[in-house]
Amino acid sequence: MSAGPKLMAAVIGEVASALPGGCILGTLVEKMMEAREEAASEILVEEIRRGKRPIDEVDPDEMVAKVYRYSRAAQEGAARRNLRMLARVLTHGTFEQPTPAAQFLSDADILAGLRHEECVLLGLWAKVRAEYPQEEWDINSGVIYSTCRPDCSKSVRSCSPTG
Repeated sequence: MSAGPKLMAAVIGEVASALPGGCILGTLVEKMMEAREEAASEILVEEIRRGKRPIDEVDPDEMVAKVYRYSRAAQEGAARRNLRMLARVLTHGTFEQPTPAAQFLSDADILAGLRHEECVLLGLWAKVRAEYPQEEWDINSGVIYSTCRPDCSKSVRSCSPTG
């Protein structure tokens, strides 16, 4: 376990020691932080193995900044699905383009806190983007609406972007 979670567990233990059973709280926090770090490490290793770019193409300074931000998201309690998204962006980039550290740090703040519904919507958007070339991205074309709701015909007003 890195110094950050140990320090936090120690502080919580000290504060809680004034309460009955407070020593146990510090131990529980330490165990919880260790479990979070272990789960996050497993997810990151899986995504590194699935990566398409050779590890020697990665700038070490950029990678350190990205991994540190990733581990911070894990310590803060980001959901596993959010950690998986962060790990994929960290290792694969976005749409086959490497993500610079500055951009990753900004994106990580957003991705780490997404709710389940927002993750589903983001996944759907990525699927639509991968399926249709960017030239076809016209809000009035109905591409997004017909993809999101395949049972929808353009004659139905509720699905039409203009009607």
